[in-house]
Amino acid sequence: MFQNSKRLLHTSRVCLARKQAPKKKAKFVPRDKTSKSTAEVPLRITPPITPTVKNFEVSDDHPLWQFFHEQSYLRQFDELDKNSRSWTIPELRRKNFNDLHSLWYTCLKERNILAREQHLLNVDSERAAQPYGDLAEKVRETMWRIRHVLSERHHAHERSQELLPEQKEQILNEFKENFLTATKDEEVELQQTLSRLQYAIFGISEIIADNIVDKHFVEGLKFIANLKLERYAKDHPDFQELTPITDAGEAFVLFHSEPTTKSITESIESVKNLRSNNIRVDKLYEIESVTEFVNKLVDESQ
Repeated sequence: MFQNSKRLLHTSRVCLARKQAPKKKAKFVPRDKTSKSTAEVPLRITPPITPTVKNFEVSDDHPLWQFFHEQSYLRQFDELDKNSRSWTIPELRRKNFNDLHSLWYTCLKERNILAREQHLLNVDSERAAQPYGDLAEKVRETMWRIRHVLSERHHAHERSQELLPEQKEQILNEFKENFLTATKDEEVELQQTLSRLQYAIFGISEIIADNIVDKHFVEGLKFIANLKLERYAKDHPDFQELTPITDAGEAFVLFHSEPTTKSITESIESVKNLRSNNIRVDKLYEIESVTEFVNKLVDESQ
């Protein structure tokens, strides 16, 4: 009986199996008498399109134009500034951080332009790329010297943290004397020297967002504020009564002022308003308060 049921199961599986549909034969469609085969149509060969900027349009503000000098494909030899020289280290030492930062990226842009032009000339063996390489070397040397000057300032800041209090006080007193006795003609160099000093001694960067507010930052804030006020008060004795600046809020107002008569006058008026309204920063919360002032400046600059 078991064998019979197995046989029945086997035969039913065959019966229930899906049958494959028969393949359809392709239908023959006769060609129209008016149509021609590919072999009967004559081929026409058109000349290749020469690559040129006239074949496409590029907006003037496209970022890749940064790799082209005044949007020209390749400068001629007589267009290169062959009489230029690299910046010297003494010249770069007189620059503030913002100027060095701008000069660095100007050099970087020029090196990219020269690298592209050198590559084009190296492909074309009939033209020499040496003048482009000589100019690129001058730019590279300037960039190396910028890094050297920034390293000097960084190491000066590190060494200043190891100074004894009396050594630090002597340096600041000597700088204060030079600052207050400098002439109007020395104003620009004076401000650049002040920028280097505030970073070397107090760690205060010209880029406000790079600063970390601590007790050294607040100390430097007050020192610089008093320097500006004393120098300005020499010609305006009515402001002499405001010295010395001991409040961190008042110091920040003067510290942030531009080295112009108008800006410093406005800052001094703000200090007088703070005093008349008895608005002061508690010494216990100087770091927290100055941090808020710095963050507000950063937000306004963005």
